[in-house]
Amino acid sequence: RDVERSRGLGDVYKRQSLGSGFVISKDGYVVTNNHVIDGADEISLKLANDESYDGKVIGRDANTDIAVVQIKDKNFSRKDIGSRR
Repeated sequence: RDVERSRGLGDVYKRQSLGSGFVISKDGYVVTNNHVIDGADEISLKLANDESYDGKVIGRDANTDIAVVQIKDKNFSRKDIGSRR
């Protein structure tokens, strides 16, 4: 994730975060940690096969540190779900 923050003096900096997750449905829902996406303006997901996709936060819970993100415009076959390829 890339996060742009202001330091209050007109300076803006960008922060990038890295985390893991797994695909849980054919329509591209991914479970990850909330702290990975917290504060993100944009979500980009890179799969094990090096394909990258834009994502959208569907839900999150800071107390359990769980988040659900959906990969936009991508459908997965049954064999891709939970795969470690």
